[in-house]
Amino acid sequence: MPLMEIKKLIQEETRLLVRFAAAQEELQAVMGRHGWKAVNKKLEAMRRLSARIEEVEQNREACYRALKAEAGLGEDEAFDQFIARLPAGERRELKEAYIELKLAVLRAKGQAGRLGYFVQTLSDSLRRVLEEAFPHRRARLYARNGRSQAVSEPAYMINQRL
Repeated sequence: MPLMEIKKLIQEETRLLVRFAAAQEELQAVMGRHGWKAVNKKLEAMRRLSARIEEVEQNREACYRALKAEAGLGEDEAFDQFIARLPAGERRELKEAYIELKLAVLRAKGQAGRLGYFVQTLSDSLRRVLEEAFPHRRARLYARNGRSQAVSEPAYMINQRL
């Protein structure tokens, strides 16, 4: 039954999003320990998880479109409007699953924001340290035409254990 399928897909997507938010938190912890090789492994695992989330999302959307077509509803019909037309028992279960999905999305977005702030802070701190260590390389160089120009010296190599 398509109604049970969409509920199953919503629950699967919720589970994956919760895992993704936890992976973001783990990534931040690994970055805080400066384990750059572990960061790469964690990012690759998160890419795979993200691809799986996208796949489940597409399946859920396709299932929802099929349910709307079966019920004779318009393309722009909101999920809440669709749920309101269901019998009470099915409506409650689907509504609860949908709310859990929305909460999982909010958790993942919140964790992404915290991770972004952490990365920006880490990057700014590293930039300030490098500017203090190499003050002669602080300013940008400009060509005669007014465009920024790369320094002709090779870039400094930074130890991954910094």
